[in-house]
Amino acid sequence: MSNAPTATLPNLGKRALHFGAGNIGRGFIGPLLSESGYTVTFADINERIINLLNAAHHYSVEILSENQTTQIVRRVEGIISTSPDVVDLLARTGEGSVDIITTSVGPFVLPRLAGAIAAGFEKRMLANGGHLNVIACENMVGATDKLAESVLAKLADKPDVLEWTNKNVGWANCAVDRIVPPFETPYGASELDVGVEPFFEWTVDQTKLKGEVSVKGMKLVENLEAYVERKLYTLNCGHASLAYLGTLRGYRMIDDTLGDEEIRDIVQNALLESGRALTKKHGFDPAEHDEYIELIMQRFSNPVLKDDCEARRPSASSEAQPS
Repeated sequence: MSNAPTATLPNLGKRALHFGAGNIGRGFIGPLLSESGYTVTFADINERIINLLNAAHHYSVEILSENQTTQIVRRVEGIISTSPDVVDLLARTGEGSVDIITTSVGPFVLPRLAGAIAAGFEKRMLANGGHLNVIACENMVGATDKLAESVLAKLADKPDVLEWTNKNVGWANCAVDRIVPPFETPYGASELDVGVEPFFEWTVDQTKLKGEVSVKGMKLVENLEAYVERKLYTLNCGHASLAYLGTLRGYRMIDDTLGDEEIRDIVQNALLESGRALTKKHGFDPAEHDEYIELIMQRFSNPVLKDDCEARRPSASSEAQPS
């Protein structure tokens, strides 16, 4: 049985439930929700992190650039993701009830959230709770669809809850982009603090949302596939290419690899080639897409990120690879 304290913030205003209190959740999605007026409840199995969130109710995000700045993220709390607190939170109605669920747990963990979410939806239905939206912010194409499939399977033998869910829950896929490298907490700082690059992009399929969703920094689009493929064949393609070529030449860091003119030319030309296909297929403005490529190359060159080639190869795992 967990000894972690339950969330203690008052039920005021909007509330978001975010599964995954790791660096991506705390460094990317959590701050945007907090800036948008949400109380952010992180759900995670890491009892130590949950205790720290409930003790402090805030943490710092270091924006890693040559002119480093600090963002304070407030009105945060935590619950153990395997506890009944998740179900009870989803069942709350009125002021302080959850109207958006987000995740950053990794593709393999995602289906394990289904049981608690399904039970929460059933209890919410019985409490006459309102609609809400689910957005899985994973490094995976169609992550929200995958989560929806798992949750709806749990409700297959409960037609009334299934009907309520289909009517009241929006399942919106998204594309997320922010480099969140492993972060060494400075001496005397909180273990909750995290470092991120300045750039971010959170693109969400607005056609699948229920009701109005307003989150600072969230870009709502009707053609999500275009933005998913733009990220895959520009950011991810460039990152993987630099990691492989850099490793072969003995470079450890992505920015050092980019300093090799031959490798830089190879990667730049690869992105220009994929860019021609993307602009033709999806109708991106060619000049704007060239600017996007240049922005990606600038991001790769940021030495403050300490972006390791080993961590960026596609075979390497997980939370160290938020882009």
